[in-house]
Amino acid sequence: MPSRLKHQDGIFQRSRAVRAATRAPLANPRQLVFSAPDPMVNGDPMRRLACLCLPLLAGPALAQQVDCKSPKYQVEMTFCAEQSWIAADEELNVAFRTARDAMRKIDSALPVEQKGAETQLRDAQRAWITFRDATCAAEGYSYHGGSAEPMVIYSCRARVTKARALDLWAMTALPG
Repeated sequence: MPSRLKHQDGIFQRSRAVRAATRAPLANPRQLVFSAPDPMVNGDPMRRLACLCLPLLAGPALAQQVDCKSPKYQVEMTFCAEQSWIAADEELNVAFRTARDAMRKIDSALPVEQKGAETQLRDAQRAWITFRDATCAAEGYSYHGGSAEPMVIYSCRARVTKARALDLWAMTALPG
């Protein structure tokens, strides 16, 4: 069978006849669709019900619990590291709100030209998030491209986030 592509100027181009044929409208657009019998359209009602219910039965088998006390597989270790970071982040958010309230209290006792504790805390937190992400990305490079890289990054984020939460809690204990 002769090739329908011609080599011209370093690239392959279709002949005019092939290009014209591909632009012609189809008499029946369903020609391009694989037409297998569809049990949802023209099948037995019990088959329809089975097709609808089968995915629901597979759900519990797919959503197994992961034991984070002793994960066995890399995907479980990564999941557990992520859960640890999520928990640390929730604690950080509580600590930040508490520290922000403490900074607002400090600001409320100051003259207008001296206020800024809350703004400084906000700016520091934004800078810390950039620091955390860069630090943990660098730490993850020891496993770059491997399946353990996300776990290392999540573990780093959890560790650094817990330390930051402790710093924020310490700010709430300052006199003011």
